[in-house]
Amino acid sequence: MKPNSLPGPADRYLLYGPVDRDWEARLFSDETELRKLILDAALDEALARHFLSVEPAIRAVERRLKISRMLLRLAAGWMVAVTVGVAYWRLNRGGTEPPRTAVAKPTPTPDSFPPPSPTALPSLLPPPTAPEIAAAPSPHAEEEPPAPSQEALLPAAKEAPAAVAARVVRVRGNVLAQEGRVLAAGDVVAAGERIELGTDGDCLVRLPDESEVRLYSGSMVLFKAGPQDEIRLESGRLAAMVRPRPPARPFLLRTPHAWVTVRGTQFQLDVVPTETRVEVISGKIEFGAVASGHMANMAAGQRLRTDGQTLCSFESALPGVFYWRLRPATR
Repeated sequence: MKPNSLPGPADRYLLYGPVDRDWEARLFSDETELRKLILDAALDEALARHFLSVEPAIRAVERRLKISRMLLRLAAGWMVAVTVGVAYWRLNRGGTEPPRTAVAKPTPTPDSFPPPSPTALPSLLPPPTAPEIAAAPSPHAEEEPPAPSQEALLPAAKEAPAAVAARVVRVRGNVLAQEGRVLAAGDVVAAGERIELGTDGDCLVRLPDESEVRLYSGSMVLFKAGPQDEIRLESGRLAAMVRPRPPARPFLLRTPHAWVTVRGTQFQLDVVPTETRVEVISGKIEFGAVASGHMANMAAGQRLRTDGQTLCSFESALPGVFYWRLRPATR
């Protein structure tokens, strides 16, 4: 393409540089042409950077797709070959047997039948039997004990296994259950079982309705058995993300000083020897004092504490950071 065939002088200047001194002087004196030149140059630079960074990635994706298609075709061909080979082997594994020839049975002739026997034919009626006379029971005979029922012969039914209260998703550090059992990822926590975390412990558990509770170091938690999900935090700290629940089956959480009723929210609870503190991240909860019975409805962003008697707010946030603020829990 020649310079004269381009649509404008700014394009000729960008591609071929200064081609005419008079036009170059007029370009720098004309503010509109100069602005267009600067914008075109910036656009060309941005497009060049874009294609230098994006085009190699697109080509890499296309190469991966070609390799994936090739591998899929090879795998499909291999599976078809294996299927046909196995079927052929099953059909021919017994070997070839020689064909069986039918043996003709000799047909009887009239001369080969034996002469009839002069004996009488057997009677088709059953022989007469004498009537049975039942013996009278002796008055001195002892009664036999009744036979034991089949239910008594069966072994005693085993006790039903305890209901599953939660399942461990992730463990870090020292986390113990009852009888010194060390918990690992994938273990089941039964209803009525207590979990104790060491100073370096950290544990994430998932409830049957996919709600998640993270337990921090030094915590002691009891998963209580009952018709509804209930957890007792005896000491330490936890963060919970509770799925929405029907009003008839809320999530209950108790501490030595307070109780919390949850129907779907995110919150954090901290229990120290003298009081219980709670902070709501999203949703709503009911927070009450155990001794006095005072209760408050809390919304997102509110913080309360209680010693079992009174409820009061506090300004400083609880120590530590919420787990779901940084990275949502994954299944």
